[in-house]
Amino acid sequence: MEKRILEFTANEQILIKTSGIAHYASDVVSYVEAHFALGDNWSGFDSVRAVWFTDFKSIATVLDSEGVCLVPFEVLDRKGIVRVNLVGSISEGDVLTDRLTTYPICALEVDKKAKVNGENTAPITPSQYEQFVASVRTDANRAEAGATASEASALEASASADKAEQAASDAGYMEFHIDDNGHLIYERTSNVDQIDFELVNGHLILEVA
Repeated sequence: MEKRILEFTANEQILIKTSGIAHYASDVVSYVEAHFALGDNWSGFDSVRAVWFTDFKSIATVLDSEGVCLVPFEVLDRKGIVRVNLVGSISEGDVLTDRLTTYPICALEVDKKAKVNGENTAPITPSQYEQFVASVRTDANRAEAGATASEASALEASASADKAEQAASDAGYMEFHIDDNGHLIYERTSNVDQIDFELVNGHLILEVA
């Protein structure tokens, strides 16, 4: 795995990047090491941490005795600016007794198609944009197919209703209902046989002629 190096110097609250890559391609398999040359005022701390942050996340790494740490891969996995600042601290038990912090600076820029050491990195195939467009087109095609199927179902249902209405008209029908006065009302089409009513022992008997 290829190693890439960033170099910084820290004096009091001023952090300066002195060398290293300006751009990093997130599709390149490599790890990035950061070297910090610390001024005298940074000695004597219990720990010195480099805080790496983007617009989406913040992660701290502890410098070793040589002032070296790795840039966490979590801040190198998407396009954007990676910034860094140093934090030194001295504690007594759980109490923080002394602290020194630098102003944050830009450490590097992550770009999937950036130039690294003057060379173009290979673009992702297909590109993120192409994948996005393909996804949108797929969703649009599915929506259009669904709308077409729904329209066809509606037309089919309408045709079936028309056929049912025509069949009822051809075959004839009869209907019973109770009016507002409590009377039983009977209606029929002319092509339905006549019927007659008769009460037998309190029961309504329907007879078809």
